[in-house]
Amino acid sequence: MFLGASVGSFVNLIFERKQAGTSIIFPYSNCNQCNLKLSVIKKIPIMGYIISKGKCNQCNFKIPLEYLLSELYLGILVLRINPYEFKSCIILIAAISLLYMSLSDLKTMHIPTLLIYSLVPISMVLTNKNYLNLIIIGILYILICLIHRFYKNNFIGNGDIDILFIFFIMHNLSEFINIIFISSLSALIYIEIRQKRKVAFIPFMTLGFLINYVI
Repeated sequence: MFLGASVGSFVNLIFERKQAGTSIIFPYSNCNQCNLKLSVIKKIPIMGYIISKGKCNQCNFKIPLEYLLSELYLGILVLRINPYEFKSCIILIAAISLLYMSLSDLKTMHIPTLLIYSLVPISMVLTNKNYLNLIIIGILYILICLIHRFYKNNFIGNGDIDILFIFFIMHNLSEFINIIFISSLSALIYIEIRQKRKVAFIPFMTLGFLINYVI
């Protein structure tokens, strides 16, 4: 779990440093508000967040919850897969890509196109569908994209559609339905609690992806 949580923390660091236009190596991990350098113990994934009580001890800056959730996400996933199996390694790569896309969607409402493209070959490796099914899925994808392009009152983004179809290729039908159900339900609960009309949907699909492999 520690290894997965560490990767989750690093992915979060990469995203924040990229947004800020700074190096992922320097400066060392510090408070985003007062630049206080973090002690070794507070750099420990998950435990560091708990020990610091989710805030900087010097300026009381609230540490974004995304840090803890990112660490838990990959930490829990690593517990449920075998890192020595090829398929498990591919699933882990997909999970890392989804985590970065979730952070990007949550913070900027934009999903890096390159990461979406990277999931296509991954889905092909993990799929158990035959060529005919894949062709039908491809045709359906094109039709949905055309409808989405010309329909003005869209309730879902282009990137969301891409990820949905990638999930459809990657998983069998029952798993896909489970992921969509979990994603939609959690998103609806979030909307009801936060009273928001528009939310980033990729984080909820990523949650569905995780629960599918944990259960």
